[in-house]
Amino acid sequence: MKRLVVIAAAVALAAAAFAEDQVLFGDVIKDSGGFGAPVFGATLLNGDWAFVSGGRGAWIVNHKYCFGGGGYGATADLPAPNDNEMEPQVDIGYGGFEFEYVAFSDKVVHFTVGALVGGGGAGYQDLPHDVQSHDLVFVGIPSANVELNIVKWIRVDVGGGYRYVTGVDPDTFAPYGRSFDDQDFCGAQAGVTIKFGKF
Repeated sequence: MKRLVVIAAAVALAAAAFAEDQVLFGDVIKDSGGFGAPVFGATLLNGDWAFVSGGRGAWIVNHKYCFGGGGYGATADLPAPNDNEMEPQVDIGYGGFEFEYVAFSDKVVHFTVGALVGGGGAGYQDLPHDVQSHDLVFVGIPSANVELNIVKWIRVDVGGGYRYVTGVDPDTFAPYGRSFDDQDFCGAQAGVTIKFGKF
């Protein structure tokens, strides 16, 4: 009898060792990784090209789907009232959730499409006169990139998109003799993203 109990216990332990745990997304998530990336580029801001920079990171599912977030900022100079004064500036800072789809990730050269949905601040600053005025805005950016696999843990994206901004109130800047609206902060943008991670 004791021998049967021991055998039954051994069989039960063996079955437990080889059994797979049941999980909610076990059949959906086959592999996962992630990356962090600095981003540099140029964007239209108030009708002029300005430098934009920031960073982003994401969780990668099945080498195709990227879920993460990022934050960015851009500043453009405006003409100064006097030659010996620092230029006033128009600026925007924003961040939010980012989704990206990667096609043919195993190929040396492939492409991605994605979008950012979030918010931030858009406004005007004139530091010599101690003026800083910003509105809270919604930001949406669809984008597309060509991606190059450098080594297993580095990828470089080159591409662009268009930044949609809403929420700018012209009355915010009227006391300073400036007139800005949503269209002044909308614009095309292009840049380079250097991704470091497990793809």
